[in-house]
Amino acid sequence: MEVSYFKPIAYWRGPVWINTNWMIWLGLLKYGYKNEAGLIKQGVLELVENHGFREYYDPYKGQGLGGRDFSWTAALAIDMINGREIGIPPD
Repeated sequence: MEVSYFKPIAYWRGPVWINTNWMIWLGLLKYGYKNEAGLIKQGVLELVENHGFREYYDPYKGQGLGGRDFSWTAALAIDMINGREIGIPPD
């Protein structure tokens, strides 16, 4: 019997979380994957632009879910826009 742990709307089992994407973005930048990091950033900013600063997002439709005007989403989107790449040591 196959068990799927992915649940598109279940908390932590499938939705898109900006904090997780932010960490992936930083890791990609740190290891030189700038194009891939740019795709993550673009996706995050599109979600925020189209659906607001939500707690998390539907992985298929992008619909904002959970809390509205969520501060960690806002803070991390601002960090991505500013491009400070916090935590990445200079070359």
